[in-house]
Amino acid sequence: MTIDFVLPELVSVPFHNMDWWQGVETVGVLKADKTGLTVEFQTTTYTESLWPEVKSKSSVKEIVVPLDEIESVALKQGWVETMIELKARSLKTLSDLHDHHQGQVALCIAGKAKAKAQELVSTMAVVLSEHELRKLRPDTDE
Repeated sequence: MTIDFVLPELVSVPFHNMDWWQGVETVGVLKADKTGLTVEFQTTTYTESLWPEVKSKSSVKEIVVPLDEIESVALKQGWVETMIELKARSLKTLSDLHDHHQGQVALCIAGKAKAKAQELVSTMAVVLSEHELRKLRPDTDE
């Protein structure tokens, strides 16, 4: 007998990353549901000058990360910012995101979205645990 956690249909958290050294800004939304995570984002590149101007803006992109490809989802709280740290099982999974490194990325969360970020991380922890349990006991019904 398994107890299924009732996941809200969709939990979403906005994020905003700025790479000041390379002049690249990434804004987007991290969405969680019972099938995994979706990272929807847009990247803007700025000119390198005293008064930066928009050099280019990408179209909105989407990365779908199924449960089997998620290594972990964690909330990291620093002095200045809160981040959701997403680790994938493959280097390719998050390779379209500017700030990815070795299959992981840290997404900066605005202070007003901190509670929603905590909800998303807690919910995904339960969903990932249940998913791993189902893989250990494949005879149970989904």
